[in-house]
Amino acid sequence: METYTVADGLVGPIVPVIFQDSRGVLWFGSDRGGVSRFDGTTFLPYMASPITLEEVPASGVHAGALLGRTRQIVEDKWGHIWFLTRDDSEETGYVSRFDGISIKLVGTGNLLILDSWGDVWVSENRWLTKYVTSGVQKRPEAHRNAIEGKVPDQSTETLTINVIFQSEDGTFWLGGSEGTREKSAVILSFREAHRADANEKAGTRTPRIQPNIGFTRYDTLKVAGAIEAITEDTSGNLWFGGYNLLLKFDGKTFDQMLPLRSGQSNLEQYRSLSQAAFQMDTKGRLWFSDGRITRWWDGSQLQTASNMQEVFKIEDAWGNLWFTDERGEVHQYDATLKLTPYRASGGLGIDRVHTIFEAINGDLWFGHDNGATVFNPIPAIQNHGTGIGSGVRGKSNFALWTDIVTVFEIDGYIWFVNKPIFSEDVTQYTFFRYRNELFDQVSVFIKPRPGRIRRLSDRNPNLFVTDGEHRWMAFGGHIFKADATGLSWLTNRFQRIPFQTDLEIEHAESPINALHTDANDKLWVLYENGRVQSYRKTIGPVTAINIQPDTLPRLIKVTKMLKMPSGDKWFYNAVTGKLIRWNVSEPHKPAVLKRNSNAAPLGVWQNPKELYGKVTFLFPDALKTYLDKELITTNDIELASVNASLISHEGDLWLATSHGAVRYDGKRLITYTTKSTSQHPRKERFLVDNVQDVIEDSHGSLWFATKGGGIVRYDGETFDTLTTKDGLAHNNISKIYESADKDIWFATEGGVTQYTPTRGGLPFYRLTALQTDKTYTELSSNITLPARGNKHITFYVRGISSLRENLSYQFKIIGLESPGWTELSAEEFSLLPASVSGVLSTRWFPASGLATQQPTHNDGVHQEFQNQNGMLCIRYTGLKAGTYSFIVKAFRKDWPYTQPPAVVDFSIPPPFWAQWRTYLPTLMFMTIVLALIGRLFITRRRTVQLRNEMSQKEEAEIQRIRAELDEAQNIQMGLLPTESPDSKEFDIAGMSVPATQVGGDFYEYLTVANGQTAIAVADAAGKGLRGAMNAVLTNGMLHEVARFRSDADVILTDLNAGLVPRMYGLNFIALNLAILNEFEKRIDYANGGQPYPILKRGTEIIEIENSDLPLGSMKRVRYESITFDFAEGDVLIFHSDGLIEALNPDEEMYGTERLKALVSQIRNECTAEEVIQHIVEDVQRFVEGAEQYDDLTLVVIKRVSASE
Repeated sequence: METYTVADGLVGPIVPVIFQDSRGVLWFGSDRGGVSRFDGTTFLPYMASPITLEEVPASGVHAGALLGRTRQIVEDKWGHIWFLTRDDSEETGYVSRFDGISIKLVGTGNLLILDSWGDVWVSENRWLTKYVTSGVQKRPEAHRNAIEGKVPDQSTETLTINVIFQSEDGTFWLGGSEGTREKSAVILSFREAHRADANEKAGTRTPRIQPNIGFTRYDTLKVAGAIEAITEDTSGNLWFGGYNLLLKFDGKTFDQMLPLRSGQSNLEQYRSLSQAAFQMDTKGRLWFSDGRITRWWDGSQLQTASNMQEVFKIEDAWGNLWFTDERGEVHQYDATLKLTPYRASGGLGIDRVHTIFEAINGDLWFGHDNGATVFNPIPAIQNHGTGIGSGVRGKSNFALWTDIVTVFEIDGYIWFVNKPIFSEDVTQYTFFRYRNELFDQVSVFIKPRPGRIRRLSDRNPNLFVTDGEHRWMAFGGHIFKADATGLSWLTNRFQRIPFQTDLEIEHAESPINALHTDANDKLWVLYENGRVQSYRKTIGPVTAINIQPDTLPRLIKVTKMLKMPSGDKWFYNAVTGKLIRWNVSEPHKPAVLKRNSNAAPLGVWQNPKELYGKVTFLFPDALKTYLDKELITTNDIELASVNASLISHEGDLWLATSHGAVRYDGKRLITYTTKSTSQHPRKERFLVDNVQDVIEDSHGSLWFATKGGGIVRYDGETFDTLTTKDGLAHNNISKIYESADKDIWFATEGGVTQYTPTRGGLPFYRLTALQTDKTYTELSSNITLPARGNKHITFYVRGISSLRENLSYQFKIIGLESPGWTELSAEEFSLLPASVSGVLSTRWFPASGLATQQPTHNDGVHQEFQNQNGMLCIRYTGLKAGTYSFIVKAFRKDWPYTQPPAVVDFSIPPPFWAQWRTYLPTLMFMTIVLALIGRLFITRRRTVQLRNEMSQKEEAEIQRIRAELDEAQNIQMGLLPTESPDSKEFDIAGMSVPATQVGGDFYEYLTVANGQTAIAVADAAGKGLRGAMNAVLTNGMLHEVARFRSDADVILTDLNAGLVPRMYGLNFIALNLAILNEFEKRIDYANGGQPYPILKRGTEIIEIENSDLPLGSMKRVRYESITFDFAEGDVLIFHSDGLIEALNPDEEMYGTERLKALVSQIRNECTAEEVIQHIVEDVQRFVEGAEQYDDLTLVVIKRVSASE
């Protein structure tokens, strides 16, 4: 039992309605506006949205849908889920529909019903509305029918409809009341014209006068009260019920069954606990509850039980009746109406139960005030362990011991063996016998042998239990036999150890390494010291004393014993490495195989049809095959340690190893692990590789016990997994056992789990494939089939061994205009055309031959069936384009439940030519897009052409301008002096480097009016062509002024006056002018905005700080000059700002201080040219190749000494 609440995903704590759709999904209503969808694993809540909400919320519920308490949930023929919700305070509720994606509001109403054709009808007090949907993806259309009175003008203002019911003949019956203070019962019928006689079953029901087409009102009986429930019994009688009101209608007349006393009409003196309701059980009894008292109709009269004050809710598939009383408590009665206890008692607590629902898998769901509780009355999986204390007899305390290592059966009793408990003083072995929830216990305590040194292996002692009719056990070096009274200890006689007693003995001389019984039920014992003994079948507790075993000849040191289906034994001699065969027919002549082996074999296989032919041994590292005594083949393999082995009925050897399950069929060695089965879903593969045990059940299925991954079942084709999530006591499984009643028992670390395959738990069928022209095996997601090649669509449904026999099937396709299921019984399946000798039949059985089928012929669809080697093949022909869901369920004989249905969603697109209306907008759009793309291509092509033409013109213009600039540069460079002035007193050198192709800097040597040499260094504002033009202008005017003037200040003043009116805009020019007086060895110097020149006089560095405004910037400027002596060895350096403002990659300027420091380091012997070279090289090192943006001009004057 498990309870789910809002914490698990329920919308609200109160669950008034539970419903299961055709896909097996459970829907839970709520009282808070919303529903929850449960897929068996998780809950998905759908919360109601306010009616004013404009956008769809994340929950997928549109505005106005699901508002109020859930009243009804139904599923239409298209698989859509409909909900009726209404608050108690509201007169009208809301009808919403789930289309597989979201929930939308459809309309309003108070009652909801699904008719026999799968359409939904909704009632409001004055209207009966039918919602017609033309396809899975279509919206429902409302067809409204006004509820009329007896005569056309009769008022229906006070009419209240409480219930709608559809009878077997297709007629709709409406029940309610009318009136304000004194209410009277109202009964109406409604028939559609085109379906009036659709479902009539003449001769099987009570003859009934057919109502007229449309609405008919029945006023033949004046009854006070209100009709709240309507039903139809097996004889075709209609029943109408309300509080203290019950009417029977046989098709002609109404019989009033309640009230029992005439004149009882004052209904307000009693309080109705709930609305009246009808239920039919499988015994033919019609149950009626008026909300206070429950009665039943036995076919002749109304019966009342004095002890039954509850409301009948449901009858489960086993015929048990479930009731709820006024407190909401649940009670169960059997078919004879005897109150029976059930294990859910007390599990629901004090929560009031509102509804009880039985799912298709047998689970009972209780919707109550604190959520929903699920309970399985007949579970497939039951655990026996720590929870079993009250049923223990005598001194047994099974509840304290939960780590079970093996399970077996004797005379209908199941025995559990607890894991041995080791201590330094004693090792305890405990055995439990179980039957009908009662346990018995016996324990044996093995003390260490005196003088024997305890080994590490003693902490995990071996315990062996044989198979077969007699159960022998070996532990502590001793042999025991389990029987009806307890244990019998075998020495040279039998000593009984009854249940509820203990035995304490010493460890035997030698531990036992192997124990088993052969085909003749002879007991074989292999001791650690290599001794092999056997006991005859006849020994037992009643056997005389002095029992002596047969001892095989001394084989030196036998450490491994392997048995064969033939009864032969193989022994491995650890000393010689030899394999020795003991033959049943020649027991005293063991055969020794040639060749030695370094390790004992893990398993042995022999073809069951060749008892004395080839034998194959599986070693940890090799696969060795012997013929007689000779080794004939060896193949390298890798096997892990083996925990268990078996030979299946098909003759395959299976090994349970620590690295997976190993299968050997004489040809191939296959290992099944988590990796090799990882392509399958998690429930269909190994979850861990450590396999502890393997058995084969009576139906041929293999079961694997794993350590940490639960149980794995293999039916020859598919793996299925059971874990604690499915109900196992623990995921660490040590042993598996199948009892005589075909139950599977698992020994786990958390107790013992009993699994009953006939009750479900594991899948017993699968939908394996969908086939058209192509076969689809991945069915978990929607499949889109091609538009062509779908003449036949075939579904393959395979029953899973061990329960594939006697399966009956139900299936249908959602997406057709036809409701209902096709049913194929096990008997009908056995008669289907089948494969013969592996050749598939070409014959198909038509669905028209079945008693029950989904009526698909109206849609032009035909169903056919075939049996292909036990697999059901369902073929549909004529499916048109659309969206479909194929759903199939399987049922086993004598078991009324099934697992959740298998579902595959698929769609068939219509052919292209049939979709021209759909594709026309797309084609028009594509045409427009292509036209636009074409136009865009032409426009881009024209644009590229124009761009190429412009590029060509621009390139031509650039080349022209570049040629003019080259010419201007040539002109400018032609203005620079080609050689220094010829002077005996002065050594003069200069250079100018433009930052662009044409620069604004220049220097000039010229002769003034008095014949003295003048030196000018100029920097015109602007770069490129503008700076060059200003430089050319200034150079020409400078030469003109110098012809008439001899003083530096006068020359600059007159030159400024001439430049101001000729400069364009804000242009100006900075200029240094020095006039050299060779006779007086003096320099007359004036500065018009240039950097101060630097005078090097020995080690002293002097800046000549004299400067005025740049030339051409302002009129009427009088410039001043200074005159200073120029001694021998003095060096005067003129430069433009392009030198001191030179930038390196870090955008640092060269600067005046760096220049002065460099000049101070220049040797006095350097010429003017060498001084320039030093300065330029240092600047180049500083800028590190960085691009410069200003012209650089240098002129150096040095006074020549007498020695030079």
